[in-house]
Amino acid sequence: MTSGAWDNMTADRQLFRRSIAEATASLLGRKYPTAKHLAKGVGIDPATAENLSKGHLSITTLASVLMAEGRGFFQALGDEIYGQSFLDYEEARLSKLIQEAEIARENIHRMAARRQTLEARTASALADLDGPEPDMDRGTSGGAGSADLERGPRSPRSRKA
Repeated sequence: MTSGAWDNMTADRQLFRRSIAEATASLLGRKYPTAKHLAKGVGIDPATAENLSKGHLSITTLASVLMAEGRGFFQALGDEIYGQSFLDYEEARLSKLIQEAEIARENIHRMAARRQTLEARTASALADLDGPEPDMDRGTSGGAGSADLERGPRSPRSRKA
């Protein structure tokens, strides 16, 4: 069984704001001014460092960079790729959850008030139905029984002459 979460891609198939290679080159370019410094600092050969500076990145080179730079680089890389820090992302996510919870609370209060209104209307309707029966004029024949009251008056066509 596969996850449906990975099936949703944007129309341009671009998941991240920037490519990983661009973000890595940008971050390392801030720390290491030249490809020689980059090669020496990260422990890769100068040709690979030159390619990395141009925005070309292999998985092996990325692994070398991550091992040399540590966890802080990994977090900075994520911030660079997504265009916002993890703390800003978490704050926005939690604010959205709080807002959704407040809307849900308001809906619950609104539904409780509506339920009380409906219960009051139901009680009033039941009281009207259970109240005393109105006196009906039964005429002089006295033959009107409960069956006639349930059926109601007969239509003129059904009477025999």
